[in-house]
Amino acid sequence: MSQDRSSSFSDCIEWLNNRSQEGDLSLTDFWGVVVCYIKGVQLEKRTLAKEGQRDKDGATPYPLYSAVERALLDKNAEEEPWFEVSTHQAGFTEPGAFVETALLKQPFQGGKVQMDSRRKPMDMVQLQGICGSAFGDSQINIKYIWGLIKNWFHEHWPVADHDHNPFYGPVFKLLDDFGDMERSYDDLQELKIELHDFCGSHIHSDALTTLVRKTWYKMTEVQKRKYITTILDELNQSLNPSLKMKLKATYSVSWWDASKLLMKALSLVYNWDFGEMPNILYKLRDRRVPLGMCEKDIMHVIDAGLYLNSPYPPLLGKKRDIDLIISFDFSEGDPFETVKKAHQYAERCKVPFPEINLDGTDDDCPKSLYIFEGRDKLTVIHIPLFNIDNCKGHSS
Repeated sequence: MSQDRSSSFSDCIEWLNNRSQEGDLSLTDFWGVVVCYIKGVQLEKRTLAKEGQRDKDGATPYPLYSAVERALLDKNAEEEPWFEVSTHQAGFTEPGAFVETALLKQPFQGGKVQMDSRRKPMDMVQLQGICGSAFGDSQINIKYIWGLIKNWFHEHWPVADHDHNPFYGPVFKLLDDFGDMERSYDDLQELKIELHDFCGSHIHSDALTTLVRKTWYKMTEVQKRKYITTILDELNQSLNPSLKMKLKATYSVSWWDASKLLMKALSLVYNWDFGEMPNILYKLRDRRVPLGMCEKDIMHVIDAGLYLNSPYPPLLGKKRDIDLIISFDFSEGDPFETVKKAHQYAERCKVPFPEINLDGTDDDCPKSLYIFEGRDKLTVIHIPLFNIDNCKGHSS
């Protein structure tokens, strides 16, 4: 179905460059583009808000997209991290704090929007980046995601040609040496030499220029990461339009944009920034909203599967008035993990949910379906993907 519809490398660079100019570029955006590339489809730039306006008669199923706020994910407190997005509204399911979807990426303060004309409504590329960022909370996956991004650049960009891309060596060495802070020093020194030879004083970083080995060795790993981030930020800030025009006669604009984005992406990796966007609850004072959810001006929205791998929470609120949930379980291990976690979530949020009685149930040989119900509560039909009916004769 997607044949002959894949996006070009220039399309991807243009989209990422536009996102960077909005001011809140994160690794989620890079991942959204990589997902499109892997699937071989065009960048889907439609916004959720426009989709809601188009389907006014309800002819298509109503989409509910789920995510979690990374900073709240590991908190064993009253804050609930579940974040839902529909074509009409987006926000925290508990305590029920929402804004119009078209305003999702706008900065908020005290419950009021502070309009920023640079920021455009979220499109489907960003959304699939968020919903597919299961590794957004794990340092273990740094090598994996950077392997994908690096291969993507290798396929579409002549990075191996040193004459046309002098940043190639040191920049990609920094990617490869991410976990080795000692080798990173040599990579930074090489980058300093290449920048001076190629661009003179046009692209510069005070932190990079003054960096000496003795000082580097005295730094802690945290300090080194912060120092590298400072260098990359200074280099990005020095990439001014006048230099771009100077190089345009020799090098393509797409090469320039790709180089700039790669430098920005490297900075994001050192901070592991996923799903960054303005916090809609920043400085909000409302007794229904825990203060811990209102302290930071930025939130990091990532794959909801890191918290609960089935989207029960959006359906449990009073506003949806659900009578029946048909649950298809795709968990790798315990086939009842999601329904048990949903029960715990409901208890914590004090919303009705049937008891999950699994007495006499064999986790290794589950039946084809289970019905959980209770008086004045919704009914849950739970269907394990692999069960004794569709996997006859096969052991777990």
